[in-house]
Amino acid sequence: MSKMKFLLLACFIAFLACSCSEKVTGTTEDENTVIAQGGTSSSTDETQVPEPTSSNVSSSSIAPTTSSSSQEHISAPGSLGAGNIYLDTTLYLSGDGYGGAAGGLGGFGCGGGSWNGPDTTAVGEINLITLDSVLAGRIATLIGQGKSEAEADTIAKWELFAALGIDTLLKDHPEVPPTHIDYMLDDIFGGTTKSEFFKEVTEAFAKTGTLETKHYCNFSNLAQFRQTGNPLTTNLYPARTFPNYMLYDNTAYIPKGCAGISRPMPTGLINNVARKCFSLPYCTKELLDSIIWAEHKGTDVTIGNIPFICKETGWNTPNDLEVYTYKETCDKEGKYIKGGRTDTLFVCSLDSGWYKAEAIDAETFDVPCDKHGKLYTSPNDSTKTYVCRKEHFCRQYDTYTPNAPCMDEGWDYADKNDLEMSEAEECGTEGEILRSENDPNMYYVCQKGRWSEFYNRPCDNDNERIKIQDKNITGYIEYICYDKTWRPTYEWHTDYPAEYYFNPEIDYGSFTDPRDNYEYKTTVFKNKTWMAENMKYDPGMEGATACLEDSCKNVGRFYNITVAGEICPDGWRLPNADDIKDLGYNPADFMELYSQLGGTGSHYSAPDTYGMSFILSGQIIPPSVQNDPYSGVLPWQGYTTFLWMGETDSDNRRSVAKIGTSKAETFWEKENAKDSPWADGYYYYSIRCVKK
Repeated sequence: MSKMKFLLLACFIAFLACSCSEKVTGTTEDENTVIAQGGTSSSTDETQVPEPTSSNVSSSSIAPTTSSSSQEHISAPGSLGAGNIYLDTTLYLSGDGYGGAAGGLGGFGCGGGSWNGPDTTAVGEINLITLDSVLAGRIATLIGQGKSEAEADTIAKWELFAALGIDTLLKDHPEVPPTHIDYMLDDIFGGTTKSEFFKEVTEAFAKTGTLETKHYCNFSNLAQFRQTGNPLTTNLYPARTFPNYMLYDNTAYIPKGCAGISRPMPTGLINNVARKCFSLPYCTKELLDSIIWAEHKGTDVTIGNIPFICKETGWNTPNDLEVYTYKETCDKEGKYIKGGRTDTLFVCSLDSGWYKAEAIDAETFDVPCDKHGKLYTSPNDSTKTYVCRKEHFCRQYDTYTPNAPCMDEGWDYADKNDLEMSEAEECGTEGEILRSENDPNMYYVCQKGRWSEFYNRPCDNDNERIKIQDKNITGYIEYICYDKTWRPTYEWHTDYPAEYYFNPEIDYGSFTDPRDNYEYKTTVFKNKTWMAENMKYDPGMEGATACLEDSCKNVGRFYNITVAGEICPDGWRLPNADDIKDLGYNPADFMELYSQLGGTGSHYSAPDTYGMSFILSGQIIPPSVQNDPYSGVLPWQGYTTFLWMGETDSDNRRSVAKIGTSKAETFWEKENAKDSPWADGYYYYSIRCVKK
């Protein structure tokens, strides 16, 4: 698990322990973020209040008993059964509180279990808003107008439900628990009956039987409106798909211990209130997949020109694909539509409909890639040129892109070398060398009747190296003969044998580890003897180490925190903060530390001046993090070196050095608790030992 995840989880646990009155929410930029779920009144302002009858005047009644028998029953609190397809099933919480979704919150200091105390449970003075507290003034007004108490209660309820836009929803679902109405009102009206805002709300409702928009549409901006489940903790409480309403004066809300934990939030109800704020109609089967651009004009802020799409779960935010292909006919294979980004197009498949694709794939759909080096200019962006490659390649991007597509042939983004080779004269002599006019460090070779970059040229002696350097260029490219082919040394992979990573011009020392008789090369740097390669010793503990594709043979073994302090052999130690400071302060200092193979993360080779032969081997991250689209954690192979350090502290943390090609920095890594959900989610880093 990433360090940021631990931090956020710790904050969430602290929230539960402190029982702050503010609601915890998570934010994502997922295109499928749910905005307003479920159906409500088709009218955004007025709904007929039902006449009181003997069957619906009970003070405990929420909805009249005359709901349609054709409505599919929503699951009762505590389960996650399917509800009506036009009603968000989170109208009912998974459990009557936070704990229900995770089987309780045991271990978090709140005694576990779900929210099961009565509304009035409190330690200290807690003035939570309830339906009764909102209705009291209006009921008194109606009684003063000659209504009976029972009539006034029912009329006031339905006036309030109509004002909030949840009347149709409650008519269709009379089984909604009264406590959920309380939770909703407590959230949108500020969380305390003692605030000036709540006083204004109840006074206005008592006089008119309705509310102004500012009373229930008090979210401050779209970013807060677009809340969804925090990806780090969705297993702990229901996903938040409702607006994050501003909490007004909560000074009278005095939480103490777990009794003051914020109430659960019935998202289906709250989102129906939000639907009314945007004047959206009732999301029915007839409107399914329809997109409406809506606007909310608040007292202090206007949130406008926002698209909503009617889905089976209610009103959602449409993704780019849904927006740009709305009402567009998919009637031709390969037909495409431009989106908001120049690098993204939406392509028609007669079998599966519209799909999102890179512009290069959409624009070259009908363009044959029939000759190596053939160029094609984007019809939508004249600054982009594509090149046909008739050999294995991985698509090149301007920035680091993990999992970039690789293919045996096809269209790639053309670079300046492709443009230059396309303009060069036809090559006639096999093996002929052509120097680039644009880049003195680039050479081309004539192979099979066409110019190719130098590294495709065959070679005879593996590990032979050729340095191409111009006197006017500070950088240089070194080529290495590997697998009978010239390859640029700056390429990152784990294919090269371990001995290839050393500088052939350095006279290394050696040390044989008596534990496994492996002989390590050593080098002296600033009067300290370092191992010139990553440790390969296997401590024999299951899960303690990890390897890249080379099975630890070439770039070394990776270790987790449980064994990091035990790997260096007798007489050697992990590097400390002073050792890391010795590495340098300027980018030029760090460039001299890296192996000539895969050494810079750029198109220039590293000099490996001192024989330190650092390898940009990155880190190995746990599968749970690697597979989490929200983690943002990258392995950084080919870009960064991570090394365990010797410093530890009382919290069982150990320091780690993160060394790039321009700077070094350190951070702390902590061992996961055995009962943690991420107990097996270790990070693995390399080890370089320093002689004591």
